[in-house]
Amino acid sequence: MSPLTSIPLIFLLSLLSTTTSAETLHLHNQLARSACQGTTYTDLCMATLLSFPDLTSKSFPQIISSAVNTTINEVTYSTSNCTTLRRTLRLLNPRAKMALDDCLELLDETFEELSAALGDLSRASSDKKVHHVQTLLSAAITNSYTCLDGFYNCNDTKVWSVVDGGLKHVHKLVSNSLAMVKKIRRRGAAEEGVFEEYGRVYGGFPGWMSRKDRRLLQAAVGNGTLKANLVVAKDGSGNFTTVGEAVAAAPNASSSRFVIYIKAGAYFENVEVNKTKTNIMFVGDGIGKTVIKASRNVVDGWTTFRSATVAVVGNSFLARDLTIENSAGPSKHQAVALRVGSDLSAFYRCSFIGYQDTLYVHSLRQFYRECDIYGTSQLDDVVDPAGWLEWSGNFALSTLYYREYMNRGPGSNTSARVTWPGFKVTTNATEVAQFTVGAFIQGAEWLNQTAVPYRAGLS
Repeated sequence: MSPLTSIPLIFLLSLLSTTTSAETLHLHNQLARSACQGTTYTDLCMATLLSFPDLTSKSFPQIISSAVNTTINEVTYSTSNCTTLRRTLRLLNPRAKMALDDCLELLDETFEELSAALGDLSRASSDKKVHHVQTLLSAAITNSYTCLDGFYNCNDTKVWSVVDGGLKHVHKLVSNSLAMVKKIRRRGAAEEGVFEEYGRVYGGFPGWMSRKDRRLLQAAVGNGTLKANLVVAKDGSGNFTTVGEAVAAAPNASSSRFVIYIKAGAYFENVEVNKTKTNIMFVGDGIGKTVIKASRNVVDGWTTFRSATVAVVGNSFLARDLTIENSAGPSKHQAVALRVGSDLSAFYRCSFIGYQDTLYVHSLRQFYRECDIYGTSQLDDVVDPAGWLEWSGNFALSTLYYREYMNRGPGSNTSARVTWPGFKVTTNATEVAQFTVGAFIQGAEWLNQTAVPYRAGLS
């Protein structure tokens, strides 16, 4: 073949290659646009998905997994930035240092939550449900907000400017992934979730729980069936005299219940059940008898996150028959008694005493039954006709989700309620049922094992 006759062939091959590339690009755009429909940050979602060269060969869960992977990389980058700032800026004020420490802890939790979500999405067969992935991603969003909240009034714009951009970017990426996960259920999954069920329930307990554990969880402390692993007593009659020492002595990553019995007395200390301390249970001698008490607060330089008398992060935490108190007083502003970021945790017959931000329900799935919460709010028999008050001007009025359903009493007249876009009076039982113990925190799958009574639905 002469050079002249080869030119048309080369041109034809080039034209075919160009056509194929254009078709592939068009398909990429179609897939990305479909996946990103309904996300809050659509442009960012499109840019993220279009950066995946093999987008057209991925299933929808695999697309979400790739998006979560991108977010994990950004979390690692933000962690590196915070670590560098903490190490190199010697003139940081104490509040900024504490806020950075909060961020490092929260970013570490976010990394683990995203990694766990990635594992659930990537396995072909899983005993987790889509609710679990949604829970993990929601917690990651909460973590980013909490990190930024720590810099409020810390007067360090340099640190703020570095941390703010990275954390907001992480928040947007997670938000987009969460919106896409919600769409999985609309693609043919069963109503209860896309993943397999946790298992059948036998005698009020999940099938994967051993018979021995079922007996132990139903038994009372002190009757010879359920024995405490450790005892805390002020008078020295137990294993330890402080709760913190007992928690430190508990095993890490325990797969079985570890019971710490806290005898009657006032324990003046701050207690942290960190992420490594799983399946811990606190058992006291009763409300007002076993009391854990401290007084950290924002006015004295603590962040709200770090002010908690008791902070629980380790998953599957249980507590019953005790009081947790922050005694800082109303003039000290935010002063948390209990902060909880423990998934599948439950509190039964407990009281939480404080003034502002007494109970900080931070993230993940939690359940409270027969608990008393004390704060500075005073509710008389007359509710203001408007019903609700702005937090700060127009902030969040269009994005909040507030509903009133079948309220009774003198203040239940809703004719003069606020007219915010996110507020509505509803009579739709189906809508409200989404927020019951059974649907919202999947109570039937884990509360049975705690022996804490509950009502799964509206009735």
